[in-house]
Amino acid sequence: MLNSNGMEKQTEADWDCPLLHRRKLHVEAFIPITYNIELLGTLEKLIAPPYDVVTPREREMYASLHPFNIVHILLPKRLNEGSDEDAYIQAGATVRRWLEENILVKSPPPSVFPYKQSFKDSEGREVEQVGIIVALQLRHYATCVVRPHEKTTHSPKLDRLKLLRATRLEMSQVYALFVDDSGVADELINGAIKGGKQWLSVTDNDGVTHLLWRVSDEGWVSELCSALENSWVLIADGHHRYETSIEFLKELSGEDLNDAHPACYIGAALANIHGRLTILPTHRLLHFRSDKERESFEESFTKIFKLYGSVEEINLTEALGSIREGTDGDAVNFVMVCPSKVLLLKAKPSELSELWSNDVGNRKELLRCGVNTIALHELLLPMALKECGISAEPCLSYTQDAKTAIEAVRNDRCTLSILLSPLTATQLRLTAELGERLPPKSTYFYPKLPSGLIMRLV
Repeated sequence: MLNSNGMEKQTEADWDCPLLHRRKLHVEAFIPITYNIELLGTLEKLIAPPYDVVTPREREMYASLHPFNIVHILLPKRLNEGSDEDAYIQAGATVRRWLEENILVKSPPPSVFPYKQSFKDSEGREVEQVGIIVALQLRHYATCVVRPHEKTTHSPKLDRLKLLRATRLEMSQVYALFVDDSGVADELINGAIKGGKQWLSVTDNDGVTHLLWRVSDEGWVSELCSALENSWVLIADGHHRYETSIEFLKELSGEDLNDAHPACYIGAALANIHGRLTILPTHRLLHFRSDKERESFEESFTKIFKLYGSVEEINLTEALGSIREGTDGDAVNFVMVCPSKVLLLKAKPSELSELWSNDVGNRKELLRCGVNTIALHELLLPMALKECGISAEPCLSYTQDAKTAIEAVRNDRCTLSILLSPLTATQLRLTAELGERLPPKSTYFYPKLPSGLIMRLV
């Protein structure tokens, strides 16, 4: 557990909440916190994307849209000469003031919220993705009731923990995929959407329309809970927030933590892993110390594929087309964008896996199934860097936009980009079932759930 300075501390015999060890999935209705639309008008100027995809420039843009935009507490700024800690304190004070002034309001009764995202994909086709927003009871990963698929890092968790301590407010939901082969949960959710009245609707800056229905009938909620209790969920988006919620719960050991305590839950938008999902890749930018170092790496990385796969020079249009679809294990494909050329690099996962030692366990199985981020970060990059004798790893940055990755190479000869294809739901399910985690930023689920649309006090 972390203390206020982010250091490890011991609590009462390392206290652990018993419900975290239960082996059943449990969801509940909750009383939402929403913006007071009667007072403020439209939601469009009040919501923002999740904290981890908002750039500093975008943060200022959203803050300028409205004095009550959610970024004012989602990404608080320290005032004048104040410390970072003051920013969290200020965020907590802002939440309490907004509640007192009815900017934010409780909206009983406890409910669950069938949810639809409507948008156009990159080809201009209309897409609808359906799920449901609930309060999900927290579980340790060891129970296999809630399973991760990506590794997390310390700094974002500490940041979110400090904010949660100060505000006691969840401003958005984690996104998780439930595994229900029976289809009962989907029937309930789709039935509620078709037969119910829309409760909230807002279109975000990306043109995505978010639609919410509301179900407060206890019998219906009980049916949903029963349909899901023998299922498990895969965290698709929100690993840091989920793990932060468990840390926060452990800090409340002095409180009466029965099943009704809101801190025993986290707001979650659940969708069927077999349903319509949009999983995008996150491309890698490698920033070398010199043009010569970049050329050396380029040669070594290409050499691996000449030995164990294929290398083809292509144009940018072909490059963008080649990374559009996931492969489900047929091949591991990368597009390497260099200052003077663009290369399509292909290899069979089974052949690449033979380059790995036998002590990597399930990682080899994931590589055989074409999980490209494991192939890249745990096999190919280390091999190429060792081959060309680069002692210090290049600086790594990320972007979801392939055109941005291409432009970065045009602007800096010390940079090259590696474009990836998206992983598939099948690969993610396998990762979770094997109890493994992928490198950070292996997936980018789209669209993101807005912050400020529907919130929850803990």
